[in-house]
Amino acid sequence: MSVPVIFNRRLGKNELDLLFDILPSNEIDRVQARNFFQLEDSIAFVSSLEDEIIGGTVIYRDRTRLGMVLAAIAIEEKHRNLGAYTITKSSLPFFRTVAIRDVDAVIATSQEDTKLKFPFSFQLPSWIKQVLEKNEFVAEQNLYSCKLEVETDDTRKYKRIPVDSIPNTEGTKSLIWDTGKSSGLTNSIVWMSLDFAAHSETLQTISEGETTKLAYSLIRANEMMIIGFIATTEDFMSSSEATKALSSIIIEEQVGEISFPLIGRGQLKLIESIAEEIGGRLKSESITLMRRRL
Repeated sequence: MSVPVIFNRRLGKNELDLLFDILPSNEIDRVQARNFFQLEDSIAFVSSLEDEIIGGTVIYRDRTRLGMVLAAIAIEEKHRNLGAYTITKSSLPFFRTVAIRDVDAVIATSQEDTKLKFPFSFQLPSWIKQVLEKNEFVAEQNLYSCKLEVETDDTRKYKRIPVDSIPNTEGTKSLIWDTGKSSGLTNSIVWMSLDFAAHSETLQTISEGETTKLAYSLIRANEMMIIGFIATTEDFMSSSEATKALSSIIIEEQVGEISFPLIGRGQLKLIESIAEEIGGRLKSESITLMRRRL
């Protein structure tokens, strides 16, 4: 009895619908996904079984910390037992190179369908954890995904701290490097998020002189506001300026729900202080950073 052979190939930018069609409509924003694939270092693969596409993956090469991200995965449920391991493995590098030393992925710990659509969130579903473990990924640390519900008729006025007229991308890079350990964001997902924010013009920064004090990405999706990542100096956070700045934005945007898909352990107090400042209801969910060292 012959064993079915799964073929894997990289997609061209004009073939992305082959991958998008595998993902349920409630798991992908096609417009923003196409925007994500305009990034130089985003890569899509699809896998076929007897000429039928059964799955695919999204990979991002992180040139900053010499890593890679497994950003999304889609496998038809009926083929998971047969193909999940092979599809995942065939998308990843086998050996450490001068350009790639590890691969990161974030896994949802809950089976509830609460995560944002790709590419607003890069969480992989909880069922993929065992597959990643077979592919030599290990749990690295806990991160968090937070949602904040607020009253949309809040009439309070905040003195909004002006943002830089031109986002300071280089200053944001320095900020992420300098605060990574204290924030808990020392991974390739945050660098991918920055790259996407800069490309999609959703990056905002607040600087004093040449020093960036606060950086974040901000996008409106229907009645929800998504703050894709946050980086701030310790002095700006401890002085509550970061809380005031982000609270003023939330109130001004007049949305009922704010999502923070990527929060490090060192940033939880900041999110909690925002919730306390504006009187919102905060829900924090632990997510797992998994890493495969090459």
